[in-house]
Amino acid sequence: MIIKTILIEQGLLYTERTFKSGFNLVFSKKNSTGKTTLLRCVLYGLGYNIPGTKNFRMETTSIELVLEKDDNSELVLKRKKPDYIELLKGEEQYSYALPTQLSELHEKLFGTRNVDILNNLLGAFYADQEKGWTLLNRGKVIAGIRFNINELIRGLSDRNCDNLILKKRKVEESLKKHRHILNIAEYRDKIVVDQNSLTGLNYDSERLLKIDQLKVERDTLKKEIKRLNNLMKSNRKTIELIEGMKLVIQLNTGENVCVTSDMIVGANDCIELLKAKKKTLIPQMNEVLKELEKLQLAVKNEEQQQSFFETESLADSFDKKMSTIDIFPEDVKSIIGKLEGEKRLLTKQISDFTNNNNSVTQTMIKTVQKYMAELEVPDAEKISWRYLFTSNLKELSGAILHNTVFSFRLAYILEIEKALGIKLPIILDSPKGKEIDGLNIDKMMQILKRDFPDNQIIVASIYHYVEKENIVLMQEHLLDKFRQSV
Repeated sequence: MIIKTILIEQGLLYTERTFKSGFNLVFSKKNSTGKTTLLRCVLYGLGYNIPGTKNFRMETTSIELVLEKDDNSELVLKRKKPDYIELLKGEEQYSYALPTQLSELHEKLFGTRNVDILNNLLGAFYADQEKGWTLLNRGKVIAGIRFNINELIRGLSDRNCDNLILKKRKVEESLKKHRHILNIAEYRDKIVVDQNSLTGLNYDSERLLKIDQLKVERDTLKKEIKRLNNLMKSNRKTIELIEGMKLVIQLNTGENVCVTSDMIVGANDCIELLKAKKKTLIPQMNEVLKELEKLQLAVKNEEQQQSFFETESLADSFDKKMSTIDIFPEDVKSIIGKLEGEKRLLTKQISDFTNNNNSVTQTMIKTVQKYMAELEVPDAEKISWRYLFTSNLKELSGAILHNTVFSFRLAYILEIEKALGIKLPIILDSPKGKEIDGLNIDKMMQILKRDFPDNQIIVASIYHYVEKENIVLMQEHLLDKFRQSV
């Protein structure tokens, strides 16, 4: 695929740049003239979610990209909004919502439906000036776009282990949750161990429990006093009722006598007994009310005091709740250990499924060895296929890492082209790092000219690298033309 032209518009400002097949150098004599921005605009025009550079906002930019596919057919991409892009192929026109339909767009551009390949294409053919020259086999290409060699190799060898990957993802999510739980459990233990916090918590709990007990005692006494009052009232009414009836009784002597309250045996004694019982309850009630009021006042004063220290109050409340949770660090650590073991097992199963008897892995490592040796990376011939998946980048110095990354990228490109039957553009932003000497850069560029003669190569730099390069000259600003308003 060849990128032929790009039209970039922002308001009344615009620029139109032309690229050719072969080696293209986006060149300026000094930095900060828009070289990186131009490369990012190309990628943005291909549908990628690429951020702008300082003072250049992609979301306000309209881009039209003209491409030539390997079969000489021409495609036009128009991206006038961040979330929408059009593809024109002759009389045919397609529209895609971004980023949800990015894979469908790239299926048209690169001729494959394999998502594992499509998701990792950018990390193969583009090296960003910020992270690109340290991205070896997995990590961030630019912004939120990532590269993963495991996915790429599975895509290139048409191997699918979605079930294992899904299981591993669920285990990783569970691990993340349990590590948060462990933090909570350890914090809870710290609260309990802290003697001052523990004493305060026990004191508060006992005080609240005492208040509840006093309320129950108060209500019981109140109910009993009310019952005694009702009994005394009932007895008095009964006596008054008997007197009011003017009952007359006949004695054994035949004498008629009018019944009075004095004649009712034990009536007054019963009332006096009830009074005495009530009299013993009143001091108990007063004592309970006095203690209850004292405790309730203490609680109220503390609440008022806490209102002046809202942050402290929230923390204290949180600590109190945390202390009641029955989570113990050792139990959580045991679960985490099992999950980590399960993750290791799934990782190994995925790796074995990806690489066992895989010709793509074997061919790729041979290509890497070849270019690393040519770039004089030490012990290149000794590395095995497992080195493709290394995570140990600390042992690689700046120059060695730079050359190793370059070798990996070329291996990725060759395997992708073999699988898809296409030629990818190779886009490199500022390949000359601080620790890379001119000889190393010359070797890298000569490899590109020699082994990738049919690929379009676009390099942004302030240095010249090869003869007969097509120079895309950058002056002061990227947008160098002014469109007259109609």
